[in-house]
Amino acid sequence: MNNSNYTYFSNATKYSISIATLTLVGALLRTPGMDLPITGDLAAMFLKLFQTSWDSLLLNYRDSDQRTLFIFLSKISMGVFGENEFALRLPALASGICALPLAYKVGVLTTASRSGALIGTLMLTFSFTHLHFIHDARGYSLTVFLALAMGLITYKLLEKKNFNLWAILFFLTGIGMILIVPTNIHFLVG
Repeated sequence: MNNSNYTYFSNATKYSISIATLTLVGALLRTPGMDLPITGDLAAMFLKLFQTSWDSLLLNYRDSDQRTLFIFLSKISMGVFGENEFALRLPALASGICALPLAYKVGVLTTASRSGALIGTLMLTFSFTHLHFIHDARGYSLTVFLALAMGLITYKLLEKKNFNLWAILFFLTGIGMILIVPTNIHFLVG
């Protein structure tokens, strides 16, 4: 008879708690500075492209600062939460935070190692570049999220369960990546 005062968790529970903790820490690291004034490329993109109509934005690619999907999501966010810096950067923040547990899931699928996936998620959580992409808010964190989603969707397609659903999601995610930066088409061809 074992009368231990210790509570033991299964490995799956330990990893779930670790990922939840890393996601929370990642959110706390990414949130400060979201309300800072916009400068640099983000300001240029805002001034040049946010006043254009939805159809013009979708059908015309003006210059390399145009991140169509990010602008669409930011316009929606600013319509809901008001015109402020936080609302402008909210799509970058949300995609950056959601990329953390997704990185773990894709890591488990690609390496078949929970520890390896946890290390990859840990690296992404504290990545200065990823933190900067969120505050820069030009769509790069959205590209990271969609690239990870593309990896997950590809694995689901290979399982051949709900093939039509995953094929549609693959197509839509691919279109989303191209709408962020047209050169993202290279990810889809690869």
